[in-house]
Amino acid sequence: MTPKPVYYSHTSGPGDGKAGAAQGSNRPAGQPFEEDLPEYGHVYHLGSSEDVLNFVNKEKAIMWTTHPETKNSEGYPEAYKDQDFFRSDRFIGASWESLPVDLSEKEECEVRCFGVEDNMSNWSPRVKYMLTEGDTYTKWPDDETYPQLAVNYIKLDKVPLYNESWSPVLEGIRRGEFYGTNGEVLFHDWGVQGTGAKSVYKARIEYTFPLDFADLAWGDGVKTEHKFIDLKDTMPFGTREFNIPFDATGKKWIRLSVWDSTGSGAWVNPVNLK
Repeated sequence: MTPKPVYYSHTSGPGDGKAGAAQGSNRPAGQPFEEDLPEYGHVYHLGSSEDVLNFVNKEKAIMWTTHPETKNSEGYPEAYKDQDFFRSDRFIGASWESLPVDLSEKEECEVRCFGVEDNMSNWSPRVKYMLTEGDTYTKWPDDETYPQLAVNYIKLDKVPLYNESWSPVLEGIRRGEFYGTNGEVLFHDWGVQGTGAKSVYKARIEYTFPLDFADLAWGDGVKTEHKFIDLKDTMPFGTREFNIPFDATGKKWIRLSVWDSTGSGAWVNPVNLK
């Protein structure tokens, strides 16, 4: 995702290390990484992961893995968790889309999405995030996308116009200042106060249906643990404040999700603790 329209090509050449290819790239010999063309203006030619990372850094863009651990992303992002582009703070993480959709897991996409997010945050020098995504394919004039899809809410001073730079959106995502939701639970604020044994996770939400539970999850760089908070005493159409004490000693990151009696929920991204 770039802050403005950018022209680039995915090039195919003889392959890495073969005679005739640009050094370390699939770009054919003589093809530059970037150039100005009369019909397009500035154009990038991407022939390797190094090219992509260079392109993303120069354009102040962001990138992530779509539908991790399924379809053509099976085995990813774990397969490249040690690569420079994955460890970059411009590699956001991965995307969330509920699979399975049969409510067979305690939390929607508990394993394939949140499990991947937790692993990424343990692997990486800094936490990684989950952007919700939705596949709509065929669209009709009377389709309602908002009630059918999970969405991202981003903290912004204002929404950029279509012809302005979208940098505020990208930088908000890069800082983790967004959350995902099915729409029935909304976060108004969240974050960590205090340090060490006197840390407190604070959050403020509103919700439609009676709640079921909250999940406070954290990792130490190797393993992930959870603290579940029963919320079955709630009534519909309410608000809730969380002030959850925890010991941050030895913990690398922490995150919170809240789930209602219908299986819907909202989830904020991990916060770095060290």
